[in-house]
Amino acid sequence: MSIEINNDLLVAIIGVLSALLVAMITFMGVWYQLKKTEVNTLKAKLRDKQEIVYDKIYSYIFDLLNDTITKRPLDKVKYANRYMEIKKLLLFHASDRVVLQFIKLNMDTGRNDSILTLRNYFKLMVLIRKEIGYKGEKVNEKSILQILIANKEECENFCKQLGYKDSFLYSIRNKIFY
Repeated sequence: MSIEINNDLLVAIIGVLSALLVAMITFMGVWYQLKKTEVNTLKAKLRDKQEIVYDKIYSYIFDLLNDTITKRPLDKVKYANRYMEIKKLLLFHASDRVVLQFIKLNMDTGRNDSILTLRNYFKLMVLIRKEIGYKGEKVNEKSILQILIANKEECENFCKQLGYKDSFLYSIRNKIFY
């Protein structure tokens, strides 16, 4: 009889241990899901903030281009303030790739080379598009230029100046004349 009691006791202990193990596994699963949800929520908040920063960058670039094209006098104080705000927001919310491209743009702007500056702006704009989820490579720097310049000849000439060798007219001219 003592063996039967020991067997019953052993079965009871194994049952309790099994129940504890199941409870621990369930608890760990719930805890993991909560942490995963928390991380996803933080990522979503960061993405939202990134989109705000990226919108400010796009707005800044387009406003600057618009004022330049329409030959409106630039309000240097306004643009300087906006630029500083963008820098601050970039450091807190932008991805490393965007920050590094912005730094390159910032450093190259000091060279006073408008072609280099435009190329860097276009690279930044394409990179931002990729960062917010447009992973395709169909829209590139040249595409952005085509949005800004409606005249095909002007656009092709500008592509040549910017060094976009893959432009249609540029490649045809090279085949014919060179």
